[in-house]
Amino acid sequence: MVLKLPPLDYPVTRRFDSVWLTSLAYILGFLTVVILAITNVALVGYDPTTVFQSNFNVTQAFWFDRFIPFIAQTPGTLCDTRVFNVGESMVTNSSLFEWKVQAVYRPNAAESGFSYRGETLDHCDVVEVALNGDIRTWTIEGELWVYCNIQSEGETSLEMAGVASFGVLALPARQTNFQKMSKSASQDSVALLVGGLCLDLGARVYESYVRTTPNNTGPVAFSVMASFLFCPPSLAAVDPCANLNPFLGFSGSTAITGENIILPPGVLAPTASPVEYELGDTLHGPIVNFMQLAQAAARIDLGNAAATNFVLDPQVVDKILNATFPETPVTSASQSGLYSAWKSQINPVTNAPYHTLSIPGPSTLQAVFICHFFKLKGPGSLIVSVLVATLSMFSSAWALGLMTAAHFVKKRDGDSANQCEGHMRAQTSSGKEEEDDFMLPASSIGHGLPTPNVDAKMNWEPLLRTQSSDSQ
Repeated sequence: MVLKLPPLDYPVTRRFDSVWLTSLAYILGFLTVVILAITNVALVGYDPTTVFQSNFNVTQAFWFDRFIPFIAQTPGTLCDTRVFNVGESMVTNSSLFEWKVQAVYRPNAAESGFSYRGETLDHCDVVEVALNGDIRTWTIEGELWVYCNIQSEGETSLEMAGVASFGVLALPARQTNFQKMSKSASQDSVALLVGGLCLDLGARVYESYVRTTPNNTGPVAFSVMASFLFCPPSLAAVDPCANLNPFLGFSGSTAITGENIILPPGVLAPTASPVEYELGDTLHGPIVNFMQLAQAAARIDLGNAAATNFVLDPQVVDKILNATFPETPVTSASQSGLYSAWKSQINPVTNAPYHTLSIPGPSTLQAVFICHFFKLKGPGSLIVSVLVATLSMFSSAWALGLMTAAHFVKKRDGDSANQCEGHMRAQTSSGKEEEDDFMLPASSIGHGLPTPNVDAKMNWEPLLRTQSSDSQ
């Protein structure tokens, strides 16, 4: 059995009778090729590449953005979000503290993480501080707790808490990152203030320890917790909390005496028992100053320019800090070194003025984002890609244009529009020949006989013979 293949065929053609249509088609075709080539350079002429950026809203500008604005990139569309999990470190653009994610109450990334897209920390503020001191190791350590409540379209989209350690430690192996992260003059100023405040606190504890050495009843170690008013920058714009003293008071305190006796914890609760350990005048003043400084420094790190931040505005230092510490049975009256130094704006160690501290703008987290940029292809790959895309698009457009023009011609000419040009020419030529075959010459008119045409296809001889017999 022989396999029969379908015969090949070709379409018949006919020229458009409009002169201007051909010229217009070629002009439009040329312009279309140029436009498609430029457009395809933008569409297929670039390859994606991965770039690491610290700005989530980074954009990439191209030469064709002004010509094809609908494909121009918008901020926040090139980079992937950075996911922070519980326990990971967070550092702001001020780099004063190293925060760690303590808890994510409403995760928006998996079960315990939150996605970060470069948002500002306008919804974050310090809510609590803890302070631990030990005169035996000349150590003062603290922890700050920050709370963030980010809302989107009226609903809470992120709720998390972080913690940062700070302090001044004499033991090198136990130094916190707060002592190691100073990268600018403003950070050095905060570190010097913390160091000066440690001298205030250490001097009071040491004097108390010396005066009670015979019976070792004075405190040699203490632990204090205090809370602050939650007033982030987003809330300060509509709430008067920004003008209030943020310190709310101690939520817990205890101490260890020279005899290693842990004193009963003192808490601000009416049902506290047994006998509360009260933070007396010996440590109350310097500890309050320490906590106020820690909270002010943390707010600078979070970009919170509250009016009561004495680090930013030395004019309010009288409202926030204790200038003097009272005399007690185990300590003498003294002047606060922190208050004197910041009030005068002169560093007592170097006798040089402190550097001016300011918040340049909203605070953000330092994060590395994976961004998808585009780079121009190599010459060979670029030419092939643009050529293939341009020819495929132009072929479709050209065929569609011809189909549209043919539709209007068929609508105008009816059935005759479906005849090809060769058939029309052959039909016209055949009609003319038949007309010539049957046309009589002028000399035969009136004789009753037609004069044969020598070029005629019909055989006239039998007719002529019959006509001759009749005449005889």
